[in-house]
Amino acid sequence: MQDMQERNYTAMQEFVDRLPCAQRYCSDALAVYQELWWPDDSVHVISQRKEETFTIESLNADLRTYLGMRAAGAEAMLKMLLAVLGGTCPCYPYVHMALQQTQTPHLTPAQVS
Repeated sequence: MQDMQERNYTAMQEFVDRLPCAQRYCSDALAVYQELWWPDDSVHVISQRKEETFTIESLNADLRTYLGMRAAGAEAMLKMLLAVLGGTCPCYPYVHMALQQTQTPHLTPAQVS
């Protein structure tokens, strides 16, 4: 969608048409949401209270934090596995490659100058 600030019927229908499949879609009570055609075999639920919106946003924040911690834990596990294997295992190159893909590159002083 060109601009999320534009909440007219056409722009919002284009947005809804691109949504991933779900059993349930939730929104606030903005009038345009009630006019849209939601995907088949799904239910559109209108949040009646602001507390529901705050709860959903809170759960989303918790999920993002949890997934970030899992990703950091996976990187630490790869580093430990790499140290333990020390090049003696046939899977060493794959572990090393996976670790390189998870790290952000750091410049050495020689590369900066």
